[in-house]
Amino acid sequence: MSSIVRGALVGLLCCLVSGCGGVPHAQPSSAAPASSPVPAMASAPMSGSRPTPPSAAPPPAEPVTVTALDFLSPDEGWIAVQRPPGSTPQGAIAGTTDGGRHWRTLVRWTGTPPWHFPYSDGPLVPTALDFVDPQHGWALVPLGGGACQAEFGVLRTSDGGAQWLPAGVLLGSDGPVSLAFGTRQVGWVSNGSCAGAYTSVSASTDGGTAWRPWSRWYPASPDAALAPTATALGAASATHAWMVNAYWNYAAPAPHAPVLQALTTDDGGTTWTGHLLPTSGLAGRIAALGFLTPDVGWVVTAQGSRTTLAGTLDAGRHWQTLALPGPSGTVGPVDRVTIQVGYAVQTLPPTLHAPAGSSRLWVTDDGGRSWQPVALPEP
Repeated sequence: MSSIVRGALVGLLCCLVSGCGGVPHAQPSSAAPASSPVPAMASAPMSGSRPTPPSAAPPPAEPVTVTALDFLSPDEGWIAVQRPPGSTPQGAIAGTTDGGRHWRTLVRWTGTPPWHFPYSDGPLVPTALDFVDPQHGWALVPLGGGACQAEFGVLRTSDGGAQWLPAGVLLGSDGPVSLAFGTRQVGWVSNGSCAGAYTSVSASTDGGTAWRPWSRWYPASPDAALAPTATALGAASATHAWMVNAYWNYAAPAPHAPVLQALTTDDGGTTWTGHLLPTSGLAGRIAALGFLTPDVGWVVTAQGSRTTLAGTLDAGRHWQTLALPGPSGTVGPVDRVTIQVGYAVQTLPPTLHAPAGSSRLWVTDDGGRSWQPVALPEP
C-alpha cells in the first residue's frame, strides 16, 4: 500500500477516534453482535471507497485456489490463483482496476511458473504480493527448506505485473510469511519461527536483490510456550515499518490463548519497539491478520469448527465481532485496504462439485459488517 494512501488513512483514523463533525456510531450486524463497546465508525461510505459490487458474482468455470492478494486501493489490486490440488497444474497472476468487476490476466502458466531459481524444489507459486504503486511490486515464492528453516525467492515487476523477474533469495523460517515494501528500494519480510516464540525479519535496500541476515524479536512479555500462527507487515516509507504477529498460547486455556504483538520501527529496522495488543474477547487460534496500521485491523480466529472475524480501531482495546463473508469454510488471507474497505478469501470445504482448496473472494465497504462476492479470474 502506498505511503500517501496510508498517511491519509492514519489522519482519517485520528478523526474517527477523536470525533470530528459528529460521526455516527456504527450498528453491529444483527447476526454478529459486538462483544464490547467500540469506538465510533463512519456509517456512510468514505471518500475512496469502492462502488457496491453486483449482488452475486458468478463462480469460475472451474474451481480456483487463491494463494496471494494485495490491493493498493479499494479498486486496484492483484491476485495469484491456481487450480486446487489434484487438478491440472495451472496458475495465473491477474490485476483489476475496478475492485474485481473485471480482471486482466497478466501472466498465466501451465505446469511450472515462468521463473526460475537455482536449487528450488517448491511449486514457485506466489504466497505473498505487495505493490507500492501501479507499476512496481514484489512476490514471494517458497523454494523449499528443512526443519524450521526455509528459503524464499523474491520476484520483482516494474510493469504492473506483466513480467516478473527473480530479484534475490532470502533465508527465513517455515512459519507464516508477510511482505511489504515502503519504497521501490526498501522492503521487509517477516515470518514466524516454528522453533520458538519469535519473529524473523529480513530487510532489503536494493529492491529485493540482497537481504540482511534475519534477526529475532520475541514477544514483549513472553511468559508461556507460544507458537506463531500469522503475521501482518506494512511499510509507509524507507524508515517507517510495522508488523503485527499472532501466537498461539498452547499452555493457557482457550479463551486466553491468542497473543498479539505489534512492532514498529522509525529508523529502517535498526531498532524496533514492541508491545502486546489486548486480546480480551478473542478466543481460539488466530488464523489470519489484516492490519491497515498497528492500531487498525482484522483478526480471524478458529476454535474447533467455529470461525470468527473481529476488528479493532484502537490497538485491541476494543474488539467488534463482524460478519463472516460466507456460511462455511475457512477465512484468509484478508486485506484491509481502508477503514471501511477490505477483501477476504474464503476456502470452501470439499463438495462433489468443488475439491478441497476451492476459494471465493469477498469485499466489504462497511468495515466488515456485510460482504459481497467478487468474481475470481480464471487460471
